[in-house]
Amino acid sequence: MDESIAMLFTNRATVIEAQRVVERLGLKIKIRFSDHAGARSAAEQLVEEGARIIISRGGVANLLRGFLTIPVVAVEYRYGDFAQAIENASKISKKIAIVSFNQGIHAALRVEQYLGQGLKLIQIDDFSRFDQTMLQLCEEGIEVVIGGHSAQTFARKHGLQSVPIMTDPHAIETAIEEARHTLTALYQYESKMQTILAIINCAPCGIISINREGRITNLNTIAQEILGLGAQPVDGMHYNTVLPFPEIIESALAGRSFFRRVAEYRENFLAVNCVPVLVDGTAEGAVISLQGAHEIQIMEGKIRKQILSGGHVAKNTLKSIIGGSEALRQAKKMAFTYASVDGTVLITGETGTGKELFAQSIHNASPRQKEPFVAVNCAALPEALLESELFGYERGAFTGARSGGKSGFFEIAHGGTIFLDEIGELPVALQARLLRVLQEKEIVRVGGEKVIPIDVRVLAATNRNLLDEVAKGNFRADLYYRLSVLVLQIPPLRARGGDIRELAEYFIGQFSNKYTRGIRSIREDALALLESMSFPGNVRELANLAERAVVLCQSADLCAEDIRSALVGDPKTPPESSAVPACLPQLREADRLLLLPAEEQRRRITHAFEEAGGSQQLAAEILGISRTTLWRKRKELGL
Repeated sequence: MDESIAMLFTNRATVIEAQRVVERLGLKIKIRFSDHAGARSAAEQLVEEGARIIISRGGVANLLRGFLTIPVVAVEYRYGDFAQAIENASKISKKIAIVSFNQGIHAALRVEQYLGQGLKLIQIDDFSRFDQTMLQLCEEGIEVVIGGHSAQTFARKHGLQSVPIMTDPHAIETAIEEARHTLTALYQYESKMQTILAIINCAPCGIISINREGRITNLNTIAQEILGLGAQPVDGMHYNTVLPFPEIIESALAGRSFFRRVAEYRENFLAVNCVPVLVDGTAEGAVISLQGAHEIQIMEGKIRKQILSGGHVAKNTLKSIIGGSEALRQAKKMAFTYASVDGTVLITGETGTGKELFAQSIHNASPRQKEPFVAVNCAALPEALLESELFGYERGAFTGARSGGKSGFFEIAHGGTIFLDEIGELPVALQARLLRVLQEKEIVRVGGEKVIPIDVRVLAATNRNLLDEVAKGNFRADLYYRLSVLVLQIPPLRARGGDIRELAEYFIGQFSNKYTRGIRSIREDALALLESMSFPGNVRELANLAERAVVLCQSADLCAEDIRSALVGDPKTPPESSAVPACLPQLREADRLLLLPAEEQRRRITHAFEEAGGSQQLAAEILGISRTTLWRKRKELGL
């Protein structure tokens, strides 16, 4: 820090004294001597060499302050400096004058009063007055002049005796301490200013500052871009040359703040904030922030994508759908075709066929693939919560609502895809709201009034015949036709030829790795047994059966007996009367369930309800029985 301080004196004795002080303190301060005429160039040279503060004395200090933009610290005159000079001058003559700048006159006055000696005190404010002052002193009979280097030079020029004012080492030390404090404060100020400038330039909006005269003192790059100024320098210009809302700024300069005002500028709309800069309650300027409508939209999109959509990702693609049957290839081909357009798709098929798998694949093959994929099971959510989950809610919309409200699934899916699984379970009351969303591309939160525009592609799925539901009055016809712009029928497993074999090998390998069972292969008898089954639960049922078989298998090769064991439970500990006919695989799911022991029936029904998210209708379809039969069995089993 000391390297940023320099000293400049026009008195060689002062230079010598300053060197002694600097050496004693162990500092690295540059010290320069210059005559009065070369003081300016010497000071400018010191600044070029890195000086941030210059220490000088008397008239030279005043001179430097007139043209330098850096601080100048003056070595102050002290009582003792003048006392010694007066004593030396008195030995020459009693007609003495002290000529000094204002900082010296005050000390000289105290000495003169103390001595009770009549001294001529003359304060100099300008170097051009020295000649006139010395002529006047000659006329008044003054014989000795006390002063600094400049006063001595002019005194000798006019034939007067001169006595220098020596510099107290303590005064030099005090000046150094003041310079170091000033430099510290300067660094702190510059650090704060650089931080402010960094904040201004990093802000995601345009920022402009003006002074109390209305002139621009600073603006960041974004403000230049929003206002279309390019590289045009605008510092010092009046705000009304570039800003189209003078009434807002004038009010801010009068002490009022404005937030979220909308102003039109060159066929664009700007969001404007304007606050006064108050000093002791008085507005000394104002700060304006600007955001263009386009920038707001971009930021909104990023926020929705990075914050609201966390975890909503489609993991599967068309390549991950296993099977090579003609029926499956046709379904995948149609899904790929639908992915290239942005229309609503209704995916139909029996339970367990992989409708969500196809929905994810359509999303990942579409232009929206980098945006959120939000899956909603309409059957899994209670009717009372479904509306608020889909459309969000405002603060205080209902008891238990979050204090800040909540974004709904449609908001979260903005820019991407929303998948409405089990759309047939959607209550009729909500079907009307969904229809409006599809038509208008906007939502209103529960308990709110603000219309929120959304950009969402809708995929829906059902295992019901929606036309039958329309006929029964359970589903709105207008919503059905809105959803079924594009229809994708997923084939059941029984219609997929040899896909059972490929799927079985895949699932057994997957679960073998999951449970570290070390199964090397699946035997032909096991594959033949699986291919003989109808699988009313489709791929999901096959996957569940494969998982149980892997867990129960005790060898490296999975065989038909392992499949049978998976169908009836653990054969090592069969309950009494649990024997199941060998032809079990050929039976319908309903018959197989009824042949199982009560405990196994209870387990399967419980599992089906968990898989169905509590929906009795869906659980019945998973089990392959009617809702009436399911109700009766639950009553018999105490479920």
